[in-house]
Amino acid sequence: MDNRKRKAAVFTGGDLSDTDFYNTQLADIQPDLVIGVDKGSELLDRLDVRPDLLVGDFDSIDPEVLKRLKAKGIPTETHPVRKDQTDTELALTRALEAHPDVIYLYGATGTRLDHMLSSIDAMTIAAERDVEIHLIDPHNDLSLYKGPKKITCSLPAGQTVSLLPLSDTAGPVTIAGFDYPLEDATLTRRTSGWTVSNVTKTAPQTIAFEAGWLLVDIVLSE
Repeated sequence: MDNRKRKAAVFTGGDLSDTDFYNTQLADIQPDLVIGVDKGSELLDRLDVRPDLLVGDFDSIDPEVLKRLKAKGIPTETHPVRKDQTDTELALTRALEAHPDVIYLYGATGTRLDHMLSSIDAMTIAAERDVEIHLIDPHNDLSLYKGPKKITCSLPAGQTVSLLPLSDTAGPVTIAGFDYPLEDATLTRRTSGWTVSNVTKTAPQTIAFEAGWLLVDIVLSE
């Protein structure tokens, strides 16, 4: 019986300049589904990776790249520029239709802080359905969870990890295996000092909380 998780990779239009990093990511996760979102499809073209679907209003992709991808017969879902959902939200909704166990979102960070924040908010589309979702760039691996939840990790000692509530409160939160443990703590918008830049100490690490939304940031590089 194959117990391998079914994985979806969504490439949206932020900073995807570190081609080697994303090429390694694709090799590591071996996604079952790849979606190119507007300009994010340009990276897939550079890597000669054939996406399963293109989604977006296509107002930022190089027209020649879009033409080349369409010529390969890749299914394309075109949306108007004026709409009530972002291209990333639309792509995540399509990814969920394939019933993945995990979604990896790439290209959601860069110079546009508003785009990054809206992408973090869009992660709730998956998390509220109890689908694991990660927003990854060369520096961070962000994951979002809705309580009640228990997360178990096996990170090496010395790994920086931050926890941030995305609801008014999240908790009670209990964490173990970190330099700064917590037990039955309620996190709020004003308690970030408790949970920013914590460091792993022993494996496995556990993060358990009963209610609310919790963003977990594993720092990959400074």
